Amino acid sequence: AVIANNLESRKTYVCANLPYYITSPVIMYLLENRLPIEVITVMVQKEAADRLCAPVGSRDSGAITVAVNYYATAQRLFDVPRTAFLPSPNVDSAVLRLDLRKTPPVDVPSEEFFFKVVRAAFSMRRKTAQNGLSNGLSISKQTAAQALEDAGLSPTVRAESLTLEELAQLTRQ
Repeated sequence: AVIANNLESRKTYVCANLPYYITSPVIMYLLENRLPIEVITVMVQKEAADRLCAPVGSRDSGAITVAVNYYATAQRLFDVPRTAFLPSPNVDSAVLRLDLRKTPPVDVPSEEFFFKVVRAAFSMRRKTAQNGLSNGLSISKQTAAQALEDAGLSPTVRAESLTLEELAQLTRQ
Protein backbone atom coordinates (compact mmCIF):
# COMPACT_ATOMS: atom_id res chain seq x y z
CA ALA A 1 0.00 0.00 0.00
CA VAL A 2 2.88 2.35 0.71
CA ILE A 3 4.35 1.76 -2.75
CA ALA A 4 0.97 2.29 -4.44
CA ASN A 5 0.42 5.53 -2.54
CA ASN A 6 3.92 6.66 -3.41
CA LEU A 7 3.41 5.91 -7.11
CA GLU A 8 0.10 7.76 -7.20
CA SER A 9 1.74 10.94 -5.89
CA ARG A 10 4.47 10.98 -8.55
CA LYS A 11 4.22 13.40 -11.41
CA THR A 12 4.25 11.86 -14.90
CA TYR A 13 5.95 13.51 -17.85
CA VAL A 14 5.95 12.37 -21.47
CA CYS A 15 8.93 13.22 -23.65
CA ALA A 16 9.09 11.90 -27.21
CA ASN A 17 10.33 12.40 -30.72
CA LEU A 18 7.12 11.36 -32.46
CA PRO A 19 7.01 9.93 -35.96
CA TYR A 20 5.56 12.87 -37.83
CA TYR A 21 2.78 10.91 -39.53
CA ILE A 22 1.21 10.02 -36.14
CA THR A 23 1.77 13.28 -34.25
CA SER A 24 -1.88 14.35 -34.00
CA PRO A 25 -3.32 10.93 -33.09
CA VAL A 26 -0.73 10.36 -30.35
CA ILE A 27 -1.14 13.84 -28.85
CA MET A 28 -4.93 13.54 -28.96
CA TYR A 29 -4.81 10.11 -27.32
CA LEU A 30 -2.68 11.46 -24.47
CA LEU A 31 -4.96 14.48 -23.99
CA GLU A 32 -8.40 12.91 -24.45
CA ASN A 33 -7.82 9.93 -22.19
CA ARG A 34 -7.05 12.15 -19.21
CA LEU A 35 -4.03 10.10 -18.26
CA PRO A 36 -2.22 11.25 -15.10
CA ILE A 37 0.26 13.31 -17.10
CA GLU A 38 1.54 16.72 -16.02
CA VAL A 39 3.59 17.71 -19.07
CA ILE A 40 4.06 16.44 -22.63
CA THR A 41 7.24 17.52 -24.42
CA VAL A 42 7.50 16.42 -28.04
CA MET A 43 9.44 17.14 -31.19
CA VAL A 44 7.11 17.51 -34.16
CA GLN A 45 7.21 18.75 -37.72
CA LYS A 46 7.44 22.57 -37.83
CA GLU A 47 4.09 22.94 -39.63
CA ALA A 48 2.39 20.81 -36.97
CA ALA A 49 4.00 22.95 -34.27
CA ASP A 50 2.62 26.07 -35.95
CA ARG A 51 -0.90 24.65 -35.80
CA LEU A 52 -0.62 23.17 -32.30
CA CYS A 53 0.71 26.42 -30.79
CA ALA A 54 -1.41 28.85 -32.78
CA PRO A 55 -3.78 31.01 -30.75
CA VAL A 56 -7.38 29.83 -31.07
CA GLY A 57 -9.10 32.32 -33.33
CA SER A 58 -6.04 32.95 -35.51
CA ARG A 59 -5.60 32.09 -39.16
CA ASP A 60 -3.33 29.11 -38.32
CA SER A 61 -5.78 27.57 -35.88
CA GLY A 62 -7.72 24.40 -36.59
CA ALA A 63 -9.69 21.74 -34.73
CA ILE A 64 -6.45 20.33 -33.27
CA THR A 65 -5.54 23.81 -31.98
CA VAL A 66 -8.87 24.02 -30.18
CA ALA A 67 -8.40 20.55 -28.66
CA VAL A 68 -4.87 21.29 -27.46
CA ASN A 69 -5.99 24.59 -25.90
CA TYR A 70 -8.96 22.90 -24.25
CA TYR A 71 -6.79 20.28 -22.54
CA ALA A 72 -3.45 22.07 -22.16
CA THR A 73 -1.40 25.20 -22.62
CA ALA A 74 1.02 24.90 -25.51
CA GLN A 75 4.45 26.49 -25.71
CA ARG A 76 6.95 26.28 -28.54
CA LEU A 77 10.33 25.79 -26.88
CA PHE A 78 12.65 25.93 -29.90
CA ASP A 79 13.01 25.06 -33.57
CA VAL A 80 15.24 22.28 -34.85
CA PRO A 81 16.51 22.79 -38.42
CA ARG A 82 16.64 19.83 -40.79
CA THR A 83 20.42 20.21 -40.89
CA ALA A 84 20.59 18.99 -37.26
CA PHE A 85 19.92 15.44 -38.49
CA LEU A 86 21.94 12.98 -40.55
CA PRO A 87 20.62 12.21 -43.04
CA SER A 88 18.70 15.47 -43.25
CA PRO A 89 14.93 15.07 -43.58
CA ASN A 90 12.93 17.24 -45.96
CA VAL A 91 11.27 19.17 -43.10
CA ASP A 92 12.22 21.35 -40.15
CA SER A 93 11.09 20.43 -36.65
CA ALA A 94 10.15 22.12 -33.39
CA VAL A 95 10.01 21.07 -29.74
CA LEU A 96 6.76 21.79 -27.90
CA ARG A 97 5.71 21.65 -24.28
CA LEU A 98 2.10 20.97 -23.38
CA ASP A 99 1.18 21.62 -19.74
CA LEU A 100 -2.03 19.75 -19.06
CA ARG A 101 -4.83 21.71 -17.43
CA LYS A 102 -6.54 20.50 -14.26
CA THR A 103 -9.86 21.86 -15.57
CA PRO A 104 -10.87 23.07 -19.06
CA PRO A 105 -10.83 26.85 -19.64
CA VAL A 106 -14.44 26.85 -20.89
CA ASP A 107 -17.63 25.26 -19.61
CA VAL A 108 -19.49 23.04 -22.07
CA PRO A 109 -22.47 20.76 -21.40
CA SER A 110 -20.78 17.82 -23.14
CA GLU A 111 -17.14 17.48 -24.23
CA GLU A 112 -18.18 14.93 -26.83
CA PHE A 113 -20.67 17.33 -28.41
CA PHE A 114 -18.27 20.27 -28.08
CA PHE A 115 -15.66 18.44 -30.16
CA LYS A 116 -18.32 17.31 -32.63
CA VAL A 117 -19.23 20.98 -33.14
CA VAL A 118 -15.55 21.96 -33.43
CA ARG A 119 -14.82 19.24 -36.02
CA ALA A 120 -17.91 20.21 -37.99
CA ALA A 121 -17.10 23.94 -37.92
CA PHE A 122 -13.57 23.28 -39.18
CA SER A 123 -14.56 20.55 -41.66
CA MET A 124 -14.80 22.94 -44.60
CA ARG A 125 -11.72 25.10 -44.08
CA ARG A 126 -12.34 27.61 -46.87
CA LYS A 127 -16.07 27.95 -46.15
CA THR A 128 -18.05 29.65 -43.42
CA ALA A 129 -18.66 27.98 -40.07
CA GLN A 130 -22.33 27.87 -41.06
CA ASN A 131 -21.54 25.61 -44.02
CA GLY A 132 -19.26 23.42 -41.93
CA LEU A 133 -21.83 23.06 -39.15
CA SER A 134 -24.62 22.32 -41.62
CA ASN A 135 -22.58 19.67 -43.41
CA GLY A 136 -20.78 18.19 -40.39
CA LEU A 137 -23.79 18.01 -38.07
CA SER A 138 -26.34 17.16 -40.79
CA ILE A 139 -28.49 20.18 -39.98
CA SER A 140 -29.98 22.80 -42.27
CA LYS A 141 -28.07 25.97 -43.06
CA GLN A 142 -30.90 27.92 -41.43
CA THR A 143 -30.49 25.95 -38.18
CA ALA A 144 -26.72 26.49 -38.27
CA ALA A 145 -27.20 30.21 -38.96
CA GLN A 146 -29.67 30.51 -36.08
CA ALA A 147 -27.27 28.75 -33.67
CA LEU A 148 -24.49 31.13 -34.71
CA GLU A 149 -26.74 34.16 -34.25
CA ASP A 150 -27.98 32.86 -30.87
CA ALA A 151 -24.33 32.58 -29.83
CA GLY A 152 -23.82 36.23 -30.82
CA LEU A 153 -21.88 35.35 -33.98
CA SER A 154 -22.29 36.27 -37.62
CA PRO A 155 -23.53 33.50 -39.95
CA THR A 156 -20.64 34.42 -42.26
CA VAL A 157 -17.92 33.87 -39.63
CA ARG A 158 -15.15 31.40 -40.47
CA ALA A 159 -14.30 28.73 -37.90
CA GLU A 160 -10.64 29.77 -37.71
CA SER A 161 -11.62 33.19 -36.37
CA LEU A 162 -13.67 31.78 -33.45
CA THR A 163 -12.22 31.86 -29.95
CA LEU A 164 -12.47 28.97 -27.51
CA GLU A 165 -15.22 30.78 -25.59
CA GLU A 166 -17.16 31.49 -28.81
CA LEU A 167 -16.96 27.81 -29.77
CA ALA A 168 -18.18 26.87 -26.29
CA GLN A 169 -21.05 29.38 -26.59
CA LEU A 170 -21.94 27.94 -30.00
CA THR A 171 -21.98 24.44 -28.49
CA ARG A 172 -24.31 25.62 -25.75
CA GLN A 173 -26.71 26.96 -28.40
